[in-house]
Amino acid sequence: MLLKTAVLVCIIFYITVPVTQADNESSRESKYLIMAPKVMVAETTESVCIQLMNMTGPIYISVKLMDGDLELKRIPLYFMEFPFACLQIEVPKVSKVERFEATLSVTAFDHDDIRQLFNTSKKVHVDPRNSKTFIQTDKPIYKPGQAVKFRILTLDQNLRPKLDMIEKVYIEAPNGVRLSQWINVTTQDGLVELEFQLTSEPQLGTWTIFTLINGLKTTQEFDVDEYVLPSAIYLRAWRLGACYIAFPEPMLYVRIFPDIKAISEEALERKYPGYTYGQPVFGNIFAEVTVKNEVTHNYERQRPTTRYLKEADANGCAEFLVDAERYELQNWDYSLYNAKIYVYSYIVEQGTGIELSNTDFTGIVARSPLDISIEALATFKPGLPFYGKILVTKPDGVVSPNTAISITARANYGVIFAETLTTDNSGYITFSLSNITIQASTVSIKVCL
Repeated sequence: MLLKTAVLVCIIFYITVPVTQADNESSRESKYLIMAPKVMVAETTESVCIQLMNMTGPIYISVKLMDGDLELKRIPLYFMEFPFACLQIEVPKVSKVERFEATLSVTAFDHDDIRQLFNTSKKVHVDPRNSKTFIQTDKPIYKPGQAVKFRILTLDQNLRPKLDMIEKVYIEAPNGVRLSQWINVTTQDGLVELEFQLTSEPQLGTWTIFTLINGLKTTQEFDVDEYVLPSAIYLRAWRLGACYIAFPEPMLYVRIFPDIKAISEEALERKYPGYTYGQPVFGNIFAEVTVKNEVTHNYERQRPTTRYLKEADANGCAEFLVDAERYELQNWDYSLYNAKIYVYSYIVEQGTGIELSNTDFTGIVARSPLDISIEALATFKPGLPFYGKILVTKPDGVVSPNTAISITARANYGVIFAETLTTDNSGYITFSLSNITIQASTVSIKVCL
């Protein structure tokens, strides 16, 4: 993003130079620190701060911003009387439209004889845009005959709307032909709302909206397409009992956490086919679910597969109850190494008979719902407290807050700690063993769910 933010990104000069002192004719190290923004924005005022160490008297400072051999801006000789000063440099308007590299040069001169004390330079970037224009359409894809509604907002570097008139707004078809144009558009509090009507037979493909503000061009694309079948069937699921199946779209993400006693609890899955424009597809939905290893061998046994067939409802959805017990996840005859959830599904569209299929082979399969790790020293000192942390995570690495964990510590002479603690929001439990006597030779810690 080309706008300023609250975080200061700066370049730092930290140089050591020898400066002769006339009073004792000895050489002493003098250091200086110069701070400036890494990216300077055109038509704004930027700060260049200078800190002098071992300063023996006032000096003159000169600052220049150069684009190659072209001088963009110069700060006249500044009389620096104290060790710290911030100078303001006005970055001018530039003819370039893209961010470019410039040189920031700082030179110091002696106050008495105008002798140069140091001269240093660093590369910075100059951004010709002192504002950012946003173009937003009411949806990303349109069908023939629909109205394309869009709005335009321009913000300055302080995130305030700019009230400047928009010089030009126009829309181009995929073949590059300009089909609509607005000239000298007046904003309302910095915002403009416009509309473009598509014909009944427009050119299909990617269209582009262009804006021209203060000579700077901004673009936004949208697509025009007819109804087509989707390229994927999306799967969603919710937690029921001990079996847990869930994922964030658009990637299928499945977790199954069965307990030995609760393995027969059922998990709910839904299939969501839809057209490109979000309308549901109606027809019969077939689903096939099992657990597989990414790499299988001929000698490995294959888990059972469950198959389902159901007609899509008014929302284009079909719900299936999947019995986790069928996959024998607690059976040690099956390997869980790199095991994934395998879901194959397809829909036969009602009326056309067109088939669309999709396969998802992803997720995490684990026999335990949580992973526990202890962070503590491997040794202890008898008679002194012992401190440690316990991290509780889910198999996918996400921390597990508000989880009760039983902790038991035993020394060679008996139990010295036995409590049930709850993890904090970061998944940690902090514990301390404060009653270790000097007779202790070994200490063991047992952690249970």
